[in-house]
Amino acid sequence: MSATDYSSGHHRAGRHGSAGQATAVLPREPRTRMRRTTWPVRVLIGAVVVAVFLVGGTAFRVWYVARADDRRAVDAVVVLGAAQYDGEPSSVFAARLRHAEALYEDGLAPRIVKQRLTIQVVQIGADDLAVLHAGA
Repeated sequence: MSATDYSSGHHRAGRHGSAGQATAVLPREPRTRMRRTTWPVRVLIGAVVVAVFLVGGTAFRVWYVARADDRRAVDAVVVLGAAQYDGEPSSVFAARLRHAEALYEDGLAPRIVKQRLTIQVVQIGADDLAVLHAGA
């Protein structure tokens, strides 16, 4: 039996064993090669990561800006119309009017200008808004 013959499960005394001592040799497991991802998979993962950061960053920015109160005093609040049904404003138009009323009550706008059913295109200055409001 040679020093490299492991078929019987025994080997001669060497650096790691004494003479007459049996040593079991475990069979080697085949090496599994790590599967590398291909470039389309990497591009797809990168695109998903970019999309998540883009959507998340945008959502955070909207949330952050929505919390800031940057109201300031103005000459007038112009309320653009929406649908009216038999003279009753729609829910959207009513919400706009309530918001304009809240700004008026907070002292941020001395007048409210609302859109009439007929639309006239005129060029006006800041001083003319009071005239329009008086005629509304």
